[in-house]
Amino acid sequence: IEGVVDSFQGPGAFESLIDNFAKSPESNGIHVKKDIFDNINGKFMVTSADAEVDAKNQLNYFATFGFKDAGIAKALLEKVSTLEPVEVETTEVGGQFALELPDEFGEGQPNPLKFIVVGKNEYIFASSKSQVEEFLKGASAGSTLAGSTKIESMRKLLPEKVSMISMELAPSKSMEENYKNIKENGVEDLLESIPIDEIKEFVDGIDFSKLPDYNVIKKYYSPNANYSKSNEKGSSLNYIFLKN
Repeated sequence: IEGVVDSFQGPGAFESLIDNFAKSPESNGIHVKKDIFDNINGKFMVTSADAEVDAKNQLNYFATFGFKDAGIAKALLEKVSTLEPVEVETTEVGGQFALELPDEFGEGQPNPLKFIVVGKNEYIFASSKSQVEEFLKGASAGSTLAGSTKIESMRKLLPEKVSMISMELAPSKSMEENYKNIKENGVEDLLESIPIDEIKEFVDGIDFSKLPDYNVIKKYYSPNANYSKSNEKGSSLNYIFLKN
């Protein structure tokens, strides 16, 4: 980020921008570089699963981002808790300092991330307290992704060293909703921001209502993984698909 900003505005522009923001009353003393970027160790994990929450279709999220210094991480959350107009409450989850976020944000949209917790040298983002508590105490392999035979099958096919891994065991609810929306309404709304007329003209000739029903294609979906691996020319993105 620093390199991109400095390439347009000159050397030191990004650092000056962050320093000035940290001194402003709106920042509540948060220094983006020292408190966030410099303290992140580069390790992160994200999982999601469809869930029925209060009769609403809502994704169930869990994510962790590793940090170097727990004191800096906790101090950051404390500053965020009093940052206006942010609406959060401070609490404890699993004996660790945490922020509890509102049930909804924006125009009544359900918030899938309810808690931000500092624990195990990681920022923990979760939809429920139980997710955090299980993670902090170390859930048994049988109740975690590590206990999945499909996960294990894909893990055996991964190289020893990768820079990023993503796995998907089943199609998400959002995938189903997007497919049904395209079948019913086409893709005109999705293409509004694309300035390439040739693509729009090509799509105009497609009758999306003739797509098969979602249940027809769902049976062909298989668990899959993709991983990024660095090499001398940059990095490569690779995919693994299990047979149904």
